[in-house]
Amino acid sequence: MAVGGIENYAYQIMKHAMKEDFDVIWFSDPTPIVSSIYDDVLNSKKLTIVKCDTHKFNWFKHKKLSLNNYERIVLLSFSFFDHLRILELIKKEKLRNAVPFLITPHFTGGLIFPEQNFKILRKVIRKNVGKEYFRWVNSGEMLFLAQNHIDAIENAYNFVIDDNLKRMAPEYVERREFIENEVLEKFSQKPFRIVSAGRFEFPHKGYVLGLIDAVAKIIDEKEDIELVIVGDGRDREQVEEKIKSLNPVAKPRVKLLPMMPVKNLLDLYQSCNLSISVAGCASMGARIGLLTLPARHYTNACEVYGFFPDSKNMTTSTKPGYDVIPFIKRVLNMNAKEYLNLSRAAYDSFDDKKISINDFIDMNKEYFPYIPSKKVIRKFKIIYYLDKIVFYINKLEGKKNE
Repeated sequence: MAVGGIENYAYQIMKHAMKEDFDVIWFSDPTPIVSSIYDDVLNSKKLTIVKCDTHKFNWFKHKKLSLNNYERIVLLSFSFFDHLRILELIKKEKLRNAVPFLITPHFTGGLIFPEQNFKILRKVIRKNVGKEYFRWVNSGEMLFLAQNHIDAIENAYNFVIDDNLKRMAPEYVERREFIENEVLEKFSQKPFRIVSAGRFEFPHKGYVLGLIDAVAKIIDEKEDIELVIVGDGRDREQVEEKIKSLNPVAKPRVKLLPMMPVKNLLDLYQSCNLSISVAGCASMGARIGLLTLPARHYTNACEVYGFFPDSKNMTTSTKPGYDVIPFIKRVLNMNAKEYLNLSRAAYDSFDDKKISINDFIDMNKEYFPYIPSKKVIRKFKIIYYLDKIVFYINKLEGKKNE
């Protein structure tokens, strides 16, 4: 539960489940890294933390659970091996009413594509992993957070997912009222405030480095703007160094804030004129009517795809975009009516559906989970242990090279 998009998604699910009187069990690392922005949920009496070690050579060692087969139980996982673990749990505990889902957190990496961790046996492992994904998709167990997550699974394992099975995971983001007078009042505020929020992990989310350069150039042209960056992560130092390198005029106009609870972030968004972010932090701003430009992943330049709602499906894209500077200048030169209409269009591109954890239960009424046999689970345990051996060999080689 460190800072991150999928961590925030899990937090939102837990928060809303607790509001609806569900108990929550979190299978946690023995010594998890936990962000303070999740404290309200992680300190709740409705949360049970079950420590388990799955990062070394324990497959799924945890304390005995007291699960009642007559309860409504939703089991959520965010990686390939974790989904196998929850399916095995259903089998062992004989949970007839359990609803399991694998929610894909990304479109690359070994958590979702375990064969990427191997050089030898990669084709064999990909074939076996692909067979499981095909079964999970067709039993309604897989949910996606973005279209390119669907594309990545189809391309990696060479099968086509039926349109009715390309199901997006329920979104749990606060919805606020769109008030025209507040938007117009904000439009005329000085300085013009740009906000960007997200995890500092480069080059994955390197756009923020390019955004700092772009804003500095516009400030040099005597525009009255400021940039507020909200974030944290392993590459925070690069952001700090980039800000330090700015000239004396631009430097004080770029503010760096730590990650904050969603409510506080939305409060901040409501005081800003434009959001330039990726993934959930982009759609979060658009949901409350903040003019939003989603940026491109995996580049240190800041390329964007246009304003919401036209760019709504590009929040996790890696495709080449357009230089951000002309878009910022366009907003600076907009009249109040155009700004209001674009802000309203962003807001209206999302539904006002009531948030409910029961969405997960309702989604699977037409499907029956596929529970793998002991033989299949045994096969993937072997692959899992090979994965760990490869990981530690690579770690030792890295130390030798140092």
